[in-house]
Amino acid sequence: MAYIRLAMWKRSLIVCFALLTAAVACRSVQVAPAITATQVREALNLARYAGAEARSPYELYSAQLYYDQALVEEHNGNHELAQRYLARAYQQAMTAIDNAKKPRSAP
Repeated sequence: MAYIRLAMWKRSLIVCFALLTAAVACRSVQVAPAITATQVREALNLARYAGAEARSPYELYSAQLYYDQALVEEHNGNHELAQRYLARAYQQAMTAIDNAKKPRSAP
């Protein structure tokens, strides 16, 4: 009888430990802050100012298209997809800025 109680107590302890571990693991996951439309707009403007239209046109154009699509998805109510497009637009705009700042050598 005492063995059964001990086994049940151990099982309960293991279940509680597993639940506690899962809760702590879920809590410690780092979540990246959401990129806003304003941040993307500012990055696009900075890219243009840095000369990305001449030095990194593909990335700049791509960032603009992703930004436009994010606005469409936001208007349609698909917020999750809009966030993905905003993140991609921001990434492309930052790449355009980096490329525009790189020194170019003459051919």
